[in-house]
Amino acid sequence: SELLVVTVEMGSKRVPPQNKLRILLNFGQHGREIITSDVGLRLLELLALGPEGAAEKFGHTADDKQQLKAILLNSIIKVSPMENVGGRRKVENGELCERKNGRGVDTNRNWGVDWGHKEPDYDPSEEYPGTRPWSEPEAAMLLELLQGFKPHAWINVHSGMEALFMPYDHQAFVP
Repeated sequence: SELLVVTVEMGSKRVPPQNKLRILLNFGQHGREIITSDVGLRLLELLALGPEGAAEKFGHTADDKQQLKAILLNSIIKVSPMENVGGRRKVENGELCERKNGRGVDTNRNWGVDWGHKEPDYDPSEEYPGTRPWSEPEAAMLLELLQGFKPHAWINVHSGMEALFMPYDHQAFVP
């Protein structure tokens, strides 16, 4: 397995990475969420326009554009457009509702946080968490990326639901 990551750094390389805003976006964690990878690739196309071009496409007002340009010039953005290549391959080969990776594990459930905890609506055919936390290369590679990059913001993009979840959204309090 491999994790494709594109790094976008538009500003001066003389400014150390620890002094820049670091953002990680990953797409395509579930094979059937095809549109998320398309969104990730479109985002990369727009970022490839550079700070002026991207600000022009994203900003609405002149002030928005100026602020966005300043942010882009002082940021490092890492984008993984397709985390789950094996699951995506299964979907493209006809298993249209496949959520899991090529080894039958839901990598979204393979993390160490609450690993193995089963909600009342748990469906092992959909959400099998693997044999142990971090058993899947996709989850382990993403964890390694997170630990090395130390993003200020991490956005894990999914589709199929009109919702925005925050860390620990499944708990009554933040541990």
